[in-house]
Amino acid sequence: LEYEHDPTFGWSEFITYDLHPTSLDLFVFFVVGRLWSPGRCGVDSLGFVLPSSLGAWFFSAMAEWEWARHNVSMHQIACRWPDKLFAFVGVMSAGLLFVASMHVYKGFNDGIIFGRLLEFAATFFVFAFPIGASPFFHFHHWFAAWLVGMHFNQRYWWSYTVLALCFGIYVNGIAGYGRDSLLGCEQAYYNSKQQMCGHLRSEGEPIFCFYEELPTGYNTSINVEANPNATDKGNQMFGFGEPTALDWRNCSAGGGH
Repeated sequence: LEYEHDPTFGWSEFITYDLHPTSLDLFVFFVVGRLWSPGRCGVDSLGFVLPSSLGAWFFSAMAEWEWARHNVSMHQIACRWPDKLFAFVGVMSAGLLFVASMHVYKGFNDGIIFGRLLEFAATFFVFAFPIGASPFFHFHHWFAAWLVGMHFNQRYWWSYTVLALCFGIYVNGIAGYGRDSLLGCEQAYYNSKQQMCGHLRSEGEPIFCFYEELPTGYNTSINVEANPNATDKGNQMFGFGEPTALDWRNCSAGGGH
């Protein structure tokens, strides 16, 4: 099936740019998710493969639905989400709340609730809290599935099934577009500036980024300003300064991320 994906992202790009952080993701998921615990069926069993395959397929299939083609950011939620998407998220949230309440109930009965709540708070504090306040923060579905999914780690089959489903959603996000940065343009700008990349000008002067094989019809009005004097062998260069996030309080505001 030819679902939506980045055609420029392949095994070479994954190994070069995403293998290291993805390996760390999987290590944390393995430890917190209790996949090492005796009595759990292995990741090569049908009990894990089937729900993870469903999770990987479903989020690609969703991309074919026009009303679902939105991301989770303050501007998108406030200004772009259609009613169908709000209804879908409401149903999914209700299901997630039910599963979470089952974990709390069983956690109390098994005497493990406080330790698991501490784990939950610690992972959110370490992995989400430092970046969550940024206006550029993009709650990618790979990150949501990874961050939440590892906590469905109780010994019951239904808990393990939801964990496997979330793992499939994580794989879907990585396979389709790579392990995209949670801070988007802010992260890209910070890395370029800190590494003093050759295509950047000095402080106080315009900063130009080099784009090879610019896609046809590229919209230069979003967060970039065309530089008609800068071309090189048919490629184009665009200038931009500090990245500007969209203002979710004003749906007609300019900017981009």
